[in-house]
Amino acid sequence: MKYSYRLSLILTLTLFVMACSPSTDPTTQELEVDTGATTIEQDFAAGIYAFESRIGDIRFENGYPTEATAQKLYDEMDFQRAVQVYLWSVPLVAMQAVHERLRETGETPFSPGIFEDLLPPSTLVFTGNNTTLYAIHTYVIDKDDPVVLEVPSGAILGMINNAWQQALADLGPPGPDKGQGGKYLILPPGYDGETPDDGYFVIQSDSYQIYWLLRSFDPAPAGVDVLKSVRMYRWSQRDNPPPMQPYNASPLGLDLTYPEESGYFEMLARALINEYPRPEDKNMLGIMAELGIETGKPFAPDERMQAIFAEAAKLGNAMAATISFNSRFPEAKVWPDREYSFIFIGGTPSFDNGVRHMIDSRVNLTYQAFSTAESMALELVGQGSTYIASAKDASGDWLDGSQTYRLRVSAYVPARTFWALNVYDTGTRSMIDTEQGVPGLDDGADLQRNADGTIDIYMGPTAPEGMESNWIQTLPNRGFFIYFRLYGPEKEWFDRSWKLDDIERID
Repeated sequence: MKYSYRLSLILTLTLFVMACSPSTDPTTQELEVDTGATTIEQDFAAGIYAFESRIGDIRFENGYPTEATAQKLYDEMDFQRAVQVYLWSVPLVAMQAVHERLRETGETPFSPGIFEDLLPPSTLVFTGNNTTLYAIHTYVIDKDDPVVLEVPSGAILGMINNAWQQALADLGPPGPDKGQGGKYLILPPGYDGETPDDGYFVIQSDSYQIYWLLRSFDPAPAGVDVLKSVRMYRWSQRDNPPPMQPYNASPLGLDLTYPEESGYFEMLARALINEYPRPEDKNMLGIMAELGIETGKPFAPDERMQAIFAEAAKLGNAMAATISFNSRFPEAKVWPDREYSFIFIGGTPSFDNGVRHMIDSRVNLTYQAFSTAESMALELVGQGSTYIASAKDASGDWLDGSQTYRLRVSAYVPARTFWALNVYDTGTRSMIDTEQGVPGLDDGADLQRNADGTIDIYMGPTAPEGMESNWIQTLPNRGFFIYFRLYGPEKEWFDRSWKLDDIERID
């Protein structure tokens, strides 16, 4: 499409220039124009139109593309489309990966995974943390049978997401239940059946696949008991719900990440095969259909398309990493004089600013993290949570696991519940897995404090002498980045009157 547009534009401009020139007979004139980027050759008498491009020589004769040109253009068209499909589909493929990986454990539709021993570094999941107890689950809603999710009251926080990692509802104090617990009735797309008048928080999903996460701020075993009290059942089973079958996911060493290159487009096709086609996705679904990825149809690319998909996945993944780690958005910075970035660029977990979908903002988050909540992005003083990220030190250099760094945390941090710091591997975007086995620290840990109440946290291959309690081990010759989380952020966070010091390299 891009090249067709360029061809039309070049032809129009060339004809205009020639019409305005003193030449008496443009049909017999040969013209060679050097544009800097391409060289254009025109011979109107012979009906030749040719130019050099980034994909090689392009040639039209009598207005028609040569066979070689047509093949080049179709190959390039399919490649460009595949790269854009990759970037557009990152949240969906990441969700599908979690769904498939959990089912591979033998999980059933009503057996959520609970990390009873916290989330270990051996579990690969995008920017998870080891400071709270988790329960996670995916579910595919029947077209004619909604699902009920019962959440308990207490010190919990969570969310329900659609297949695109967009928030359908927050759970706990920021959500409709206000921390008092309750029943969430989640309706499938297009559902027009029976719904209750009261007693439920009715949530309309725009996808069949959903995901929910619930964290407990109570330590084990009380926190585990809270998570085990979650119930989920089909609407048709409401009078006699079957028992839940939760399992301990901590020792399983799960890999909940998606295949970044080989297998990416196959997983995308599986995610879409029975999914609801949302109106806002129809343009991209049309492009995908031209690539052989279509709802309700098998995915069987030929050898040519397999090669194109393989290259597109490599480039798409590289672009996603660049968007996520080296953002070109000015509004990504939390403070102008600090090396910290928002993970929600644009301030909305829906990635919709009311005018357009913010595709790069969505890539920025879903490449490095998993799942969203309204309370992660909106201004809710004392509720929810907020995350900021940094991959650079105070000098603007990338964080390097071979070096030692110090982060000085102020005596007062505007977090009503607590704050936490986690270190992540840039390759896996999961918690760093080292011999030490401590990928994160929080203000509830036994940390040494300075005389003024500040806390120095060290990150490096070895601990500075006497600072083992305040140290997170890193891996030499590997990059890392951090998340600093505030649970229950206070007003000083929202008005930016509080600042977190930059990470300093210690020579």
